Amino acid sequence: MPEMTPHIGLKKPLLSETADISVINDNMDMIDTALGDLSAVPTSAKDAAGAITELHEAIKDIDVEIPNGSITPAKLSFDPATQTELDAHVNATNVHGATNAPTASRLIIRDAAGRAKVAAPAASDDIARLDSITKTQAGLGSVDNYGTATQAEAEVGTATNKFMTPQRTKQYVDKRLLNNIIWRINNGSPEWSADGGATWKGAGQPVYKNPVTSLSTVNITSTSVQNLLSVSGKKGAFSSLTVNGGGALYPTIFRIKIDGVTKFAYRTSNIGGIGLIIGDVGSNNIQAFPNAFIGDARWTSVAQQLPYPYVNETTDVLSGYARLPSKIPFESSLEIEMQSTGSTGYFAIALAYETE
Repeated sequence: MPEMTPHIGLKKPLLSETADISVINDNMDMIDTALGDLSAVPTSAKDAAGAITELHEAIKDIDVEIPNGSITPAKLSFDPATQTELDAHVNATNVHGATNAPTASRLIIRDAAGRAKVAAPAASDDIARLDSITKTQAGLGSVDNYGTATQAEAEVGTATNKFMTPQRTKQYVDKRLLNNIIWRINNGSPEWSADGGATWKGAGQPVYKNPVTSLSTVNITSTSVQNLLSVSGKKGAFSSLTVNGGGALYPTIFRIKIDGVTKFAYRTSNIGGIGLIIGDVGSNNIQAFPNAFIGDARWTSVAQQLPYPYVNETTDVLSGYARLPSKIPFESSLEIEMQSTGSTGYFAIALAYETE
């Protein structure tokens, strides 16, 4: 029984068989049929190897532009899709078995709300789900995951596991710090009011309910100490003192005692005056003094600024003023007195203070 070649089935007689001319002829016919009519091939070479080589060289770098409309349904083995069919495919919600559920080996398509689901991630480069993202993965490992404080929690101010919003911060300040107090800056110094701005107090000082202002003329009749003001047994604050001399004056000492301690002692010359007020007062800003005590132009030209506290009963100052940083509080007493070296003349005096 002869063997067969693997490709076109030529018969290969065994060495022990007698050669058969008909078998040889059958093999020749099979080879001829397989090659075909090489003389009819559209190549210059008419042998199989040459024709194949020539054809390969001709098509390996082919670059042919197909004209529009040259491919027609008649030239295809199927009809092309219409525009309507293409639009329907684009807008379909179930093409190619796609689904919005986490299904293996299926395309993902969004649902009517624009969402789609995937299975829980197992590897570090899988698609992440909202329920699988940790704050460390999002770069928020050191951020506390707290809720917003309630108004009550904000006002108490003791919780350590709540966040504050701008509204809660304002509520805390209103409750714990301001308590309906309003603030202002007056001549560079902070002041507060607990009665809607009717009265103002320097920062850190209480508001006293009994403000007192007085305007008087004091005649000098002796060289003894004359008491201009004496407040005792109550708390309060000293606000201002302005003095303007007139008549035939002698050097005169003015003293302010706070709780029995002399805080300001000043000796005017024989034509002088003094002012102690709150605010930024310069020698050329005499309008800051009460108008009733602008005695003459010498205030604006020669007024000397003094510190507070100031105690000097030996050096004459023609005209002077001291800028108080704020109202001067006293715990139990306030005394203002003067003592002249002569017995004539007068002083116009204005005072302002307040008590509990």
